[in-house]
Amino acid sequence: MPSSSPRPGSASYYGKLGLENSSYTPEAYYTNEEISVVHEIVVAAQACLDNRYEADPVPTSALFQAYDAILPVHGIDPEDDQHISRLLFRIGGERGEGTLLDKLGSVLSRPDPDPPD
Repeated sequence: MPSSSPRPGSASYYGKLGLENSSYTPEAYYTNEEISVVHEIVVAAQACLDNRYEADPVPTSALFQAYDAILPVHGIDPEDDQHISRLLFRIGGERGEGTLLDKLGSVLSRPDPDPPD
């Protein structure tokens, strides 16, 4: 049975993140494939956080544990990547309540404050 979740990178995916009425367009800096990998990492990290019994789990730690596990599946060596990790640091650094998926939407809705050259 097909999933009812929108495919990362599609217009309905960005709408689900609350970006349908914003001026956001996916930055050329991140491809749809990269955003899809980031989405996969965020979902895995959130599942890890949801299953922890710690009073205050660290989102950035969960993000990078998922990153280390998922990047090789996509043929990317985590030791060689600085591109996707940059976005994960922004997600992990988001303040406030909400899931990591909410924070991904929040980060993607704003321009990068320090874009690469």
